[in-house]
Amino acid sequence: MAEPSASGFSPDYIQDRYDSFETAFDRQDWTPTVSGKALLQNNAPILSYIGGKAAKFTSKDHDFYPGETVEKQLILINDSRKDVICSIDWSLNLPVPMTGKTSVAVKAGDQQRLPLKITFSESINPGTYTLSAIFRCGNGETQEDSFAIQILPRALGVKSKTKIALFDPLGETTKLLNQMGIQGDKVEADSDLSRYDLLIVASRR
Repeated sequence: MAEPSASGFSPDYIQDRYDSFETAFDRQDWTPTVSGKALLQNNAPILSYIGGKAAKFTSKDHDFYPGETVEKQLILINDSRKDVICSIDWSLNLPVPMTGKTSVAVKAGDQQRLPLKITFSESINPGTYTLSAIFRCGNGETQEDSFAIQILPRALGVKSKTKIALFDPLGETTKLLNQMGIQGDKVEADSDLSRYDLLIVASRR
């Protein structure tokens, strides 16, 4: 996952379609591709990044409404043979920026997950905000990561004269429609639907 970065001839160059890192050009003549850079970063002795919430560290939740809370984790994985101490600076570029700084020790072969919880004000303007983190470890390595967060405007209430019947045994769709300002009558499988204009059947998981 590397490509030649310098033009001209190199002493060990071979004119063959099987040119490879080991046989063509010098080491300094090669630069990693985008895929190569990702491979090097994610397979380094120390990996640090912004992860999802504690309940699911792989989650990529990024859409929120004003007043809601975003939960993330600052994750450090030490796959080296030595204990390291890492300092972390994080920031969120809100109209009034939020920043934080902490330090954590990570033993060899271990990891640390630092929870990060931020509640947005009800008056925040919709838009894209970036959560950034810089990880500086005692071995001299510095890594950076960022995560885009979308603040969405709340939907306006929907006014409709349509008579809605709602079959929703679990109640999840009812809750969602209420948040959108849509009201419906809860019905059962054997209910008389003749007076309704629309039937919404909630799906089961």
